[in-house]
Amino acid sequence: MPSYYVFAQNHVDPKTAFRVMRIANHETNAMSVAMKQVDVATNNSEQMDKMKANSPANFAKIRVVWTSPLIPSDPIVMRKDVPEATQKKVKEFFYTYGRTPEEKQKLAKMDKAGWRPSTDAQLLPIRQLELFKERNKLEADATLAAADKQAKLAEIDRKLADLAKQL
Repeated sequence: MPSYYVFAQNHVDPKTAFRVMRIANHETNAMSVAMKQVDVATNNSEQMDKMKANSPANFAKIRVVWTSPLIPSDPIVMRKDVPEATQKKVKEFFYTYGRTPEEKQKLAKMDKAGWRPSTDAQLLPIRQLELFKERNKLEADATLAAADKQAKLAEIDRKLADLAKQL
């Protein structure tokens, strides 16, 4: 997310903007900032919530400087050609699951509170990220003729612009 939303959209190359870059998991990133081993790191909301609960002293040493657009969390999807009656049954199951104490307990074990209706719009940030990855791969492709590369890059940029309007 930061690669696209923070750096690419602002025409910043993180490799030249920072003297040192390290790659680690979210927990290590958060602790590295708290312990002053790095100045800035990426993370996610779930890990920040865990750190706040499990290590409040270290959490207090961290300041959030940017939050990405909402990233779909475990969306449940189905084909559009599934019969309407079946779609209704599936949706009803998910939207009502979690009302009994037993169901609530099962959801809690999965760090879930239940499910709510969504639309394809929930997946727009993921579509942007996929196009961004495709664009990066295309830019690095030295085998394409310059004109072909520019045409393909322009098409990806058009698609990215369309998605940005939808957000």
